[in-house]
Amino acid sequence: MISHKYYFDDKSLPIFVEQIKEAANKAVGDLPSLATDSKTDIVSAINELYNAMFDVSYVRDMSAWQNSNVTTGYWNNPVELSDGTLVASGKGIKYSTDKGATWQDSNITSSIFNIFVELSDGTLVAGGKGIKYSTDKGATWQDSNVTSDIYITIIELSDGTLVAGSYSNSGIKYSTDKGITWQDSNITSSTFNIFVELSDGTLVAGGIGIKYSTDKGATWQDSNVTSGNWVTVVKLSDGTLVAGSSNDKGIKYSTDKGATWQDSNVTSGNWVTVVKLSDGTLVAGSSNVYGIKYSTDKGATWQDSNVTSGNWVAIVKLSDGTLVACSSRDYGIKYSTDKGITWQDSNVTSGNFATPVELSDGTLVTSSASIMYSTDKGVTWQGSNVTSGYWYAPVELSDGTLVAGGYGNKGIKYCASIQKVTPKWESA
Repeated sequence: MISHKYYFDDKSLPIFVEQIKEAANKAVGDLPSLATDSKTDIVSAINELYNAMFDVSYVRDMSAWQNSNVTTGYWNNPVELSDGTLVASGKGIKYSTDKGATWQDSNITSSIFNIFVELSDGTLVAGGKGIKYSTDKGATWQDSNVTSDIYITIIELSDGTLVAGSYSNSGIKYSTDKGITWQDSNITSSTFNIFVELSDGTLVAGGIGIKYSTDKGATWQDSNVTSGNWVTVVKLSDGTLVAGSSNDKGIKYSTDKGATWQDSNVTSGNWVTVVKLSDGTLVAGSSNVYGIKYSTDKGATWQDSNVTSGNWVAIVKLSDGTLVACSSRDYGIKYSTDKGITWQDSNVTSGNFATPVELSDGTLVTSSASIMYSTDKGVTWQGSNVTSGYWYAPVELSDGTLVAGGYGNKGIKYCASIQKVTPKWESA
């Protein structure tokens, strides 16, 4: 199992001996009884021992992206299922069992599906042109009773109910049998595709206006916001809700579970991204050249950062608190180390970029007409060997492999990871 050979000097050997004793006792308890344990228990014990002895991380060579067997077409980023299978949609639905290197056709060879939801029993539900479901990890799909209209949002509630929102003015539906059959709510037209479930089970929906439901999506009531296109709703720790609009309606907030909404001091502009920081600060990005603002009072009032223009549709919070903002209108990439108050230019000052992804080792990856990465929290960016096509920001799999779908007719690529194993006694 351990494929590395180490030699110990007089200093490291005693440390290793003590650590292996401690790890062994933790993993298997009374060692003499090990022989009577089941094979599964022994394997589990060895794995625990290995994890106790070694730190395992993954590294990637960003110049080593490779083509999968899907080299053409427009493909959404794949979803990794609990068993490691990948599912992706573009022209139909494909699946991969080898970390994205090769893809196989499912029985769906046309139409695009935008959302995949894996339920607790392994059932997959897909929304796109209609709603379909699969019980074999995406290899074959069956029709639900919803076979038309476009559904781009499906969420699973805490009790297992599914709620689906339409992009094609078809309202909201719900399912209580894992997506096999769907029932109409009392909203049978209009577009709603942002859903937030509150701690008491209340659902809040953003779309053409804002509505709320207290019965798992079966019936919906109007809030006092009945117009506008509300594309983001953020839930704060005290239950306050903050909503941003994409059609010049600004930012609103609610303190009563979405029933009534109040204007903030930002009553115009398209604010499509709202990021919540650990201390409660909110940072909002505009999609129509109003820049970036921040709030320290739960969205009631907003202040200008030093970025007062530009289109900033993607803002992410990194593990160390740094913020990175990407533009979709040729303004490049910026970063902030003071909770969004001031922003600095990275070395990329033009171009359009997807929402960056922070990998498990802290590397940032984003994409546009190429795939780029940063190893210093977004200050400087470097190119990979993918220099053409248009790509969604890559997805990191559980083993560290990266997979990216292209919307520039370039198919699907992957970048394999290399496992780095470090003995824990070396840092003792």
